[in-house]
Amino acid sequence: MGKIAFIRLLNTCNCKCEMCSVWRRPPEEFDFDELKKIILTVKKHGFDKIIFTGGEPTIYTKFKELISFLNKNNFSFALITNGSIIQEKWNQLFSEKKPDFIIFSLDSFSKKYHDTNRGFPGIHDKVTNAIRFVISKKVNIIINTVITKNNYKELLEFIKFDFFKNLMEWQWMPVKFSPELALRKKEWKEIKKTFDLYNKINSKPRIVSVFDFPENLDNLSKENFTGNYYSKNDCKICEKMLFIDINGNVYRCNSFDDRLIDKVRFGNFREKGLDNLIKKMEKEIILPKPGCVNCDARNQRYNSKGVLIDCWSN
Repeated sequence: MGKIAFIRLLNTCNCKCEMCSVWRRPPEEFDFDELKKIILTVKKHGFDKIIFTGGEPTIYTKFKELISFLNKNNFSFALITNGSIIQEKWNQLFSEKKPDFIIFSLDSFSKKYHDTNRGFPGIHDKVTNAIRFVISKKVNIIINTVITKNNYKELLEFIKFDFFKNLMEWQWMPVKFSPELALRKKEWKEIKKTFDLYNKINSKPRIVSVFDFPENLDNLSKENFTGNYYSKNDCKICEKMLFIDINGNVYRCNSFDDRLIDKVRFGNFREKGLDNLIKKMEKEIILPKPGCVNCDARNQRYNSKGVLIDCWSN
């Protein structure tokens, strides 16, 4: 697996997801000239893939020009999207270069639940139609499902989707920013049963779960469980990844709880220069920061034996 840069293009989004904090912030987006400099800098340091997130990356003002720039500089890319405009603007957005893969947010087989949870009436139809369309374009698809106390009982309903077997992966993500939607111990146990049952009846797509289920669930220290539980293995994902947000902050990885943001921030490239920050990161010994025990990327990249899993291979 090569080195991957995550870039949050903007805070703007056309959804208002109950469990998300991004759209609640003042709307901002990267200046395009600044963004191009970032891309060339990370390329110099061996990053060969960029994953764009937001907000909703496809509504970035210069998105078409961005894809053209990536194509000219031989960069592969992927994006995390709600799927709202992918199908209707495919030719406009990706006429020069297709993404390596797309991660679609889809929380339920139920139209009513997904539309309500995402704060966008009709988004369920848009995203499911977009998934079918993108599969026809031979682009790999990952579904990202945010699991809350309102949808954990219906996870196996996803098998009913006609496109389900065509998925590359299915990511299970715990809700992070909404205590009222957070899972409790008894609900978490039910998810573990669902996880085990799924693996008995299906081999594809595999579930890439951010839940590293402890042997004894009763040992959980929190009644409201909004992060993840990891007791083993040092994480080395930060040796192959960086994350850059709209405010210029640089992190060792793309996954952190906002409550721990000061502990995982490496610096601000507008103050110290991105080239200098990356050089410093490369020289330092990579160790998990305080708070990494609640990271939601570790299990996506490493299995229970500490073996690296390449989630982005074709």
